Formats: sequence, C-alpha cells, structure tokens
Amino acid sequence: MNLRNMNARAIRRRLSVATATLIFVAAVCATILSLQVSRILDQRAEALAAGKVDTANLAMSLTQHANLTIRAVDAALAGLVERLHSRDHEQPDGVARISAWLRSEIDLLPQATVMHVTNREGWTFIDSEKDRPRVNVADREFFRYHLERDRHTLFVGTPIFGRVVKRWYIPLSRRYNNPDGSFAGTATALLDIEFFQKFYDQLDIGQHGAVALVSDAGDARLILRRPFVEGNIGRDMTDTHIYKASREAPVGNIEVKAVVDGVVRLNSFRRSQEYPLLIAVAKSTDDILAPWRRRAIREVAETAVLLVVLAGAGFLVWTMTRRLAQTKRHLQTALEAMPHGLCMFDAEQRVVFSNRRFRDIYGYPEGLIRPGTPLKAMLVNLAARVYKQDKLTEEESAQLLTMATSTKVFHFEDRLILVDRKPAPDGGWVATHEDITEQKRTERILADNAAEMAEAVLSLPAPLCRSPARGSARRAAG
Repeated sequence: MNLRNMNARAIRRRLSVATATLIFVAAVCATILSLQVSRILDQRAEALAAGKVDTANLAMSLTQHANLTIRAVDAALAGLVERLHSRDHEQPDGVARISAWLRSEIDLLPQATVMHVTNREGWTFIDSEKDRPRVNVADREFFRYHLERDRHTLFVGTPIFGRVVKRWYIPLSRRYNNPDGSFAGTATALLDIEFFQKFYDQLDIGQHGAVALVSDAGDARLILRRPFVEGNIGRDMTDTHIYKASREAPVGNIEVKAVVDGVVRLNSFRRSQEYPLLIAVAKSTDDILAPWRRRAIREVAETAVLLVVLAGAGFLVWTMTRRLAQTKRHLQTALEAMPHGLCMFDAEQRVVFSNRRFRDIYGYPEGLIRPGTPLKAMLVNLAARVYKQDKLTEEESAQLLTMATSTKVFHFEDRLILVDRKPAPDGGWVATHEDITEQKRTERILADNAAEMAEAVLSLPAPLCRSPARGSARRAAG
C-alpha cells in the first residue's frame, strides 16, 4: 500500500514536470508573440507619424511655392495698379506703353499667360496681347468682388475657363480707383492652371496621394486638385473636414475619408500667411502603410516559423520528459521492490537516491532521507539512536555508510548488515545494504545440524558400519 501511494505521488510529480514544460513553452511563445505584435503596432504608429511629418513638410513647401508664384505676379499687378493710379494710361500712347510693359512682365513670369486691365463696365482695354479682342468680364467672380468691396488687396479667384483661349486659368486681380475713390476697374493676371498641375504631378505622394489648393478670399472654393478632375474646379469646400479643421488651426493634420473618391487619407493642411489660400497635402494611409505592411507580413511569417519551431521543440521536450518520467518511474518501482537497501551519494556527500528498504534497515524517519540530504545529518541521526545504545561507535557508524572497502559486514542492533560499496564516475558512490542476519543464522543452524549428524554417525556400533559387499560374500561362502 505504501509503495502504491509513493508511486502515485511520483506520478503526480512527473506529470507536474511535463505540465510545467508545456506551460513554459506556451509562456515563451506567448511572450514572443506579444512582443512581436507590440513591435509591429509600434512600427505602424511610427510609419503613420513619419507620414504626418512628410505631408506636413510637403504642405509647407507647397505653401512656399504658391506664395512665391503668386508674389511674383502680385508684384507686377501692384506696379500696374500704381501706373493706373498715376493715370499713365490717359497719357498719349499710354495704353501702348503699358501693354508693352505687360508683355515684358509676361516674358519674365512663366506662370502667367495673360495680364489685362478692365474699365468700370468690365471691358478690357489694356492687354498683354495687343491683337487680342476686347472681352467683357463683368460677370466674372473677381470683377464682382472688387466692384462690391473697396479693398486694395490681392484677390485669388476660382479658376475660370478662358473665353478667347479655351483653357483654365487662376485669376489674380487688384482693384484700382478713380481720383475720387470710386471704382475704376480691375488689373488682372491669369495664371495657367497647368503650371501648378505639372508641378503637383511631379510630387511623389503615392498612387492615391492628393494635393488641394483652395481659395479662401470669399467662399472656400477648390482651385486645383491632384488628381485633376475638371468637374471639381470651383467646388465648395466649406463643409469639408479639412476646411473646418483649418478654421480652428492654421496648421494641422487630420485623417479623413475623401468626399471626392472615398479614399482614406492622412491630410496635412496649412494656411498661407500672405494670401487667402489653403494648401492640403494628403497621402493614402494604404500607401503610407504599404512598406510597413510588407515588413509586418515578413516578420509575422518569421515569427510564425519561430513559434512553430519552439512549439515543436517544446512538444519534443514534453514527450521526452514524459518518457523519461515513465522510465524513471519504472526504475524507481524496481528499486523500491529490491530486497536490499540502496543509497547513492554524490561527490558532495549528499543523497541522490535511496529506497525504502535502506530506510527500514536503519530506522530512518520518513522525511529525513530525501535527495539533497547531507551525509552528516544521517550520521547524526544514526549516532543519536544507535552508538550510545549499542556496541557500534560513531566512527563505525560513519564507516558503515562511507567505508572505503568494497564489501564489509557490520553488526547493527543484533543484526548483520552486508554493505557493498561501488564508486560512481562523478566522485560519489552507490552502496547496497543487505540484512544477512537470517542467512547467517540459517547457515549456523545447518552447520550445527551437519556436525551433530556426523557425530551421531561416528558413534554407531561397528557391525552397522560394514560394507554391504563384504556381507554378501560371506553369505555365499557359507
């Protein structure tokens, strides 16, 4: 019964080792997986942060580009308005001189294709092209703006489609007045929209990237957008997320789903400090995260391979642990079933293993002899119980367990113990302890019986000791 209980406890211990192996491998795999997921998520956040920085820097660069482009044209318009206020156009050949000056300015400004002056009725009377027919622009947005507002600032209007030259232009205009302060007309320059479009098309903002140039002089109107869709020109931007965000802060970032094409983009916007312009640069989050996604897929695959290897190694270790535990269990069962006592010590004189028979022979308590118990503790216990009560001295007690000879018989509590000691490769030793008391007693009894029998035979009368062959011969002769 004790043997079965001991085996049951051993089985539970072995199972706990195997379970601990599985738990350890699972914990390692879970740790690696969680660290990898955390790393991938951090890389995603870093990719988005880098995307924000890129779009913000690009928005700042495009704002500077727009400012420089418009500033050069505005300088020419400011000079033209000054000439008009000086009434140069009323001088003899004044119109021709101003037209020639405008042509020279156009040659220096590749972004501007047309410059002209209108009167208060909206008719052009000074043009950078002397042979261009006169047109009326009284219905144009920029003309109505200056007619209704006495402001001496540049107006950036919504793109218009040319009536003479059939193409899209961005109108830049200034108001000029009569000497009495009344409205006299407009000085206007038309920027070729392709100038901006070609520049924006050169930007590396991904397949789904976008650039928007918005006029905020009156209503928020879209001037230009990449990718270019003619139907978007002049679209009201007041209710868009970007414009609303720009009203709260002149510079910022926002991730929105575009109304135009439904693509989710990371937008960076910036308002110009010089002109009523809003520039927004957007990169698709898919484009921004594409390198991260490829890297994440590769790292996930590598992690999966690593986890499979670890899981396989863990399963192998678990299987081997179970097999070793089973083998050890069988070995321990066999050792416990030995009729002799067995005890093994390591080089540091600590118990490695002992069976129950060894403990029973010397009467050791159940909890004293276990792996790691020092030999000294065993000797102290043995000496306290035996050598003071018997002829076995303390030195003999030590020799009983650590003798250098290979085999020796000891007297122990009226018993005879045969100890057979063998050295172990690691410096320790293993010894078997056999109680041969009954064996020696049996040998003595047999020896005594044999001696008695021999003595009895010798004491028998002589005739009974004759040879059977000699008796037969005598009978034949008689």
